[in-house]
Amino acid sequence: MHSAQAEMKLPLLLLHVFITSVYTTGLHRVPCGIGAASCSCSNTASSCKFDLQISALQTFTRYSTNGTDIHDLDGSLHYIDENGRIVSYDGTQFSNGFTEAGTVDGKTYRPFIAVNGRSPRPTLIVTENQRVIVNVKNKCPLTSGGVFRYIFKAHAPSGTFWYHSHVEGQRGDGLLGALIVREKNAESTEVTYDYDYDRPDLHTLVLQDWWQQPFMDVLSVKHSAGVYFPSAVSELPAIGSNKYTTTVLPDHSEHGIIPFYSALINGRGKHRGVPIRKSRLATFKVDEKKRYRFRVIGGQMLFGFQLSVDNHKFTVISSDGFLIQPIREVDYLIVYPGERYDFILTANGNPAKYYWIRAETLEVNVTRPNAPPYPSLRNSVKAVLYYSSSREPSSSDYLTIHSTMPSCTTSSPCVAVNCPFRRFHKSYNTKCVNVMDFQLLNPTPRESLPSSEPSPNQEYSLTLAILDAKVSYLTI
Repeated sequence: MHSAQAEMKLPLLLLHVFITSVYTTGLHRVPCGIGAASCSCSNTASSCKFDLQISALQTFTRYSTNGTDIHDLDGSLHYIDENGRIVSYDGTQFSNGFTEAGTVDGKTYRPFIAVNGRSPRPTLIVTENQRVIVNVKNKCPLTSGGVFRYIFKAHAPSGTFWYHSHVEGQRGDGLLGALIVREKNAESTEVTYDYDYDRPDLHTLVLQDWWQQPFMDVLSVKHSAGVYFPSAVSELPAIGSNKYTTTVLPDHSEHGIIPFYSALINGRGKHRGVPIRKSRLATFKVDEKKRYRFRVIGGQMLFGFQLSVDNHKFTVISSDGFLIQPIREVDYLIVYPGERYDFILTANGNPAKYYWIRAETLEVNVTRPNAPPYPSLRNSVKAVLYYSSSREPSSSDYLTIHSTMPSCTTSSPCVAVNCPFRRFHKSYNTKCVNVMDFQLLNPTPRESLPSSEPSPNQEYSLTLAILDAKVSYLTI
């Protein structure tokens, strides 16, 4: 009996040793504590382990933390004063041991969902073909305090990806972040596209649209009643209240089914009702004459954004993780929810100046007579590009920024990448480069193409686009 028990235990022991060796040999336990903006795995490791903690927090509130856990019942309310400083209501001074205040658009006081104390973030950075282990603590449908482990391999293609919740509107409430898979042969990509730096920890932009309430609360009003009353978000609308009219794009297609409230870049922005000196915006530093790879993630729920960098053109090199033939001299990059793009920006501006990075919806006022072109509704969010020879801009510096948007003329038309329609009206002086015009840098290997006779267990996703009232293209 004793020998039989030993024989039965031996396979279990061997299995345990095997599993342990698989996940610990060459494993990098990536430091990714509370408040971390980015967490990068060593490119020499075979496996990368990240720990993410999901918390329900309140904006404008700092919480005590030991670096590993957040004490979400021990918070202190803050505000932005006239000098752009974040101060507590009771005058308490905070330093280490507390989370950021989460000032979002400078106005909205509401719940949000944080990952390791921030939203969005942290940016997870791995290298192609590494095994990735992510321990997620306390995420629905997990029980409170429960842990779920994700294990996957960062197969090709490398590129810009993201992680986010698929439960109701949690993504719109902050449960998202960037996942960057760097090329195993990064030097080759740098040479191909002729750039100097790829710093996803510093040059990744996550776009978000933002509302005064949790996203599902706002959207359910529209879906349940069929109408939206902007004057009565949290109360029963009065008889005769004005109904919200869906906004449109320049081609008259519907766009904003609920009103734009504000937007964020990397969790920061400015509501239109907030003085700019009482806002905190995202900033991005560059060195003069150097070329940088920027990464953009469409983390928003509804609106498409038109991204531009004042006084700087750029080169688009990647779409949804696939390297493409470079599209040069780009003025505008249009990004819709879920889309990801990489572009190369040459820092050829005046290093003594600050420059706006703008993300503006395509919504226009089509009631204007003698149009097109139709005036923009100016629903937007800004960040700041600055040079290393200047100090990082503070809120008081925002008033001194006088950079200019691209000027589109008949003799020098602008270039817009990823237009949601085939072309702009000629009055816009803007040339569209549509997705159907993209060309892969390297052809897709034949073995990676879908089979013409898929097995019953295979799934394929189809992306449809309808242009000019007929199906114009179909991609798989």
